[in-house]
Amino acid sequence: MKPETITALVNGNGKDKTHEDSRRPFDLESWLNERGIEYRIKPDGEKTRYVLEVCGFNKSHSRGEATITQFDNGAIAYRCLHNTCKGGERGAWQKYRAMHDADYAERIENDAYFDNYF
Repeated sequence: MKPETITALVNGNGKDKTHEDSRRPFDLESWLNERGIEYRIKPDGEKTRYVLEVCGFNKSHSRGEATITQFDNGAIAYRCLHNTCKGGERGAWQKYRAMHDADYAERIENDAYFDNYF
């Protein structure tokens, strides 16, 4: 094996890391505001909770039971505390986002990764 091939493998398989390192986290607060979704922010250690005025899956859940949490690493999760609510299922954030974002819904419609979510 050539030395430059070994170097490329050691340094990430020759991939340009600048694109990967320049990724910005999803701006959840702006996304919520653009869609007129009402919430209040509750800082919680290494994450920010967006406590929704109304659950996206069941409008009768309107006492702060539904939250969208964004972790410091950028990961996002949706949760509703009611056992009967779809807001507690796996993939709830993806489902909620698709309900409010037509472009996102279209992008994931034919993506095999999301077959287990919907």
